[in-house]
Amino acid sequence: MNGERAYKILVVEDDAQISRVLELELKHEGYEVETARDGLTGLERALKEPDLVILDLMLPKLDGMEVATRVRAKSTVPIIMLTAKDRIPDRVAGLDAGADDYLVKPFSIEELLARVRARGQDPVALMAGGGVGLGPGPHAGHITAGLGLRQAEGGPDVTGGDAGEVA
Repeated sequence: MNGERAYKILVVEDDAQISRVLELELKHEGYEVETARDGLTGLERALKEPDLVILDLMLPKLDGMEVATRVRAKSTVPIIMLTAKDRIPDRVAGLDAGADDYLVKPFSIEELLARVRARGQDPVALMAGGGVGLGPGPHAGHITAGLGLRQAEGGPDVTGGDAGEVA
């Protein structure tokens, strides 16, 4: 959190159940949360500069890839893609479109919260205009450059495993 106001997260997700779980979990962690159920609304709200965007790819009205591309053309807001598209070419395309991170559904809410915390602590992601950073926390010992550490993670679908997993 930044001390002056709550860290504002925009969740762009068309699945009502996933959107509600994300909203409740993020609010429980102390974040201010705004939601959008389609890509056009998500784009409009993302351009109002929240602190972070959690973005699904398969959205009505405007797909998440296009939302990310348009947001990135005008903003450095960190974007975490959260999607069922788990193929490597999809992950690469998402990161190339401007996402800073990519998490595949089903996902662990604990892992997503850790990634949100990492975005808020990443000194490079917080520096407008980019730069070079050597930071504490999850990136200790790693040098990052540009607008933030871009990464993609995920694995095969896990069913009925972790209690905190969201499908």
